Order: sequence, then C-alpha cells, then structure tokens
Amino acid sequence: AYIGNSMNLCFIQKGRQILSSFFVFAVERLFPVWCLCCYKEGRIVCEHCCINMRLAIRTQRAEACPTCSIKTFDGNCCEGCIASSLITRVRALCWYEEGGFFSRLLYAYKYEWQEDCLEMWESVISDRIDEQKDMFSDCDMIVPIPLHARRYAERGFNQSEEIAKCISRMTGAAVVEALARTRSTMQQAHLSASERVNNISGVFALKNKEMKQAVQGK
Repeated sequence: AYIGNSMNLCFIQKGRQILSSFFVFAVERLFPVWCLCCYKEGRIVCEHCCINMRLAIRTQRAEACPTCSIKTFDGNCCEGCIASSLITRVRALCWYEEGGFFSRLLYAYKYEWQEDCLEMWESVISDRIDEQKDMFSDCDMIVPIPLHARRYAERGFNQSEEIAKCISRMTGAAVVEALARTRSTMQQAHLSASERVNNISGVFALKNKEMKQAVQGK
C-alpha cells in the first residue's frame, strides 16, 4: 500500500509539472513578451539591451541639485539652493526622458506589474551600490512613499515599497513605513512640474508619535 501511494504521489507531481510547463508554454505563445528597447521577442529587456543599459547607467551619471536640477557632485544641493532647500542630496540611476526606454520600463513595472522589470531594476541598483559603496553609509532608514488605499487596491502593490526592500537587502538599511497619505490625489504622470507640487502639497504625514520620534533630527 505504501509503494502504491508513493507511485500515485509521483504521478500527481509529474502531472502538475507537465501542466505547469504547458501553461507557461501557452502563455508565452498567446501573450509573447517583447523587449522594451529593441522589440525583440523573448524578455522584457533582452540580454543585449540589458548589457547596454547597465553600461549607460555606469557612464552617464545623473546627479543634480534636487532644487534647480543643475549638475552637481553626487547630487548634492548647489550653493545657490542649499539655504532654502529641505533636501541636501538626491541620487538618481539615470536621466529620465518621456517616451524613452527608461520611461517605458518604469511604466511597464508601475502600471502593468511586469515582474521582470523589478529584476532589471535590482541589477542596475546593485551596480550603482557596488560602484558607490558609501552611498548608504550614513543612511538612518529607507522610507518608501505610500500609496492611497484606493490606488493600492487598483495596482495590488506599491512600487516604491518594493524598490525600498530591494535596496534594504543590498545595504542592510532598515525599511521604515513612517509616512501615511492624508488624502487621495490625481496621478502625477501627466501633470506639469508645478501641478505635481500642488497635487501632493500636504498629502503626507507621519503615521504616529513613534514615527515622529524615529525621524526627529534626521
């Protein structure tokens, strides 16, 4: 009886593997994936474009003043803005161009939940952290930007939180969900710079007294 049950279990597991393989095959044929850069079928970013993208990020530095956007060393606030800016430094992986490859990659990840995109971002973030190991040396915590509950229900995930977890795994810095949204807002994607500022004005607040104490003086 034991041998018979073991054989039945093996047949069931084998059947599941066959069905799983067939399902993957069917999905790939019915819904093929195209490279967002060169449009070659196979992966969301093909191997050739992945190599070129990682090389571009290494060579085309995107550090600029967080207030006026002029290029500065390591993304530090420039001398003209440091007195009035609440942000001392900002780091970016690449320069953003509307309709460009990186914008398409962001859109696919943010709005279409293409999981392969997260793997791509993990690889390029890892490259930058390995290149600049002091980037998070003075980091107290990583605070992801929260979504409104309605927007979270629509998407099913928060891309800021996923990327924060990715950075945390690489650096050891803790992810702290210190912020909450006080109201729902319009999507930022198609707004101008000034409209974006007005759209999110006063929309974030610390979750509670414990979070206020955690970030005090930071």
